Amino acid sequence: MFAAGLDVCRLNFSHGDLDGHAHALELVRSVAAECGQPICVVGDLCGPKIRLGRFSAGPVQLQVGQVIRFVRGTGECTGQQLTSSYPALVDEVAEGHRILIDDGRVRLTVRERQADASARSPAQSTAIRASTCLIRPCHCRL
Repeated sequence: MFAAGLDVCRLNFSHGDLDGHAHALELVRSVAAECGQPICVVGDLCGPKIRLGRFSAGPVQLQVGQVIRFVRGTGECTGQQLTSSYPALVDEVAEGHRILIDDGRVRLTVRERQADASARSPAQSTAIRASTCLIRPCHCRL
């Protein structure tokens, strides 16, 4: 890859461990030295995690076409409403935005936003549970 023009290597710190990353860095530096070429190494850090709130009754099954509301606060998540660890979520979404849950396995589309946000569930029934990772839209329509 160096011979083909590689000039930047990315280490993904969301996966692996310190020893593995140290070994990869040593390998990149040694190959760069052998080739007599400088190489940039970028350490990619994961951003903050936004998580769903507590589900006292266990996982919730979302049904096709079901409407669920995202509400402010730290209350319980139910089959009718969800809370998150990110207080500004309701303020940042707009009609048409998608909110992804569980690494994108569950996709909700925001239908309206008033004091809270109303989203329609995905095209297939699916279960969601406490502390599942949530991906908020970056002010874009997907």
